[in-house]
Amino acid sequence: MSMTTTHTKSKKTGSAVLTVLMHGLLPASWFVFLVLIWPLFFDVLKTMNTELPTITRALVLLAQVMERYYPVALLVLGLALLADILIYLSLIHSARPYLGVAWSVLIVLTEIGITVFLFAAVYIAMLSLAMEGM
Repeated sequence: MSMTTTHTKSKKTGSAVLTVLMHGLLPASWFVFLVLIWPLFFDVLKTMNTELPTITRALVLLAQVMERYYPVALLVLGLALLADILIYLSLIHSARPYLGVAWSVLIVLTEIGITVFLFAAVYIAMLSLAMEGM
């Protein structure tokens, strides 16, 4: 193996490690949010005795399921990350490494969509509380 080939493989592996780390960071933060932070906020919502918007109720339901079945949620999150790693590595080391980049972009766009949903649900819940308090 030549020095250039070794350097290229090392560069691809370093890029893969960084990509996988970034792909796992946001879902890990969602897990922490849904299992540890949102239930505290939900306790405040329950004391307000107000009708919650549909998106907020969906988030409350999701958080309750995650809180109750967090070992299963962690397992699913881990398996999804493992599948992501395997798919990304196989694509980046294939004859068409640009497919790895396309895969990474798809994952990032999906994560952005989920993050927007979580943000919207929390924002709408906050607006509901603010309107109720007026």
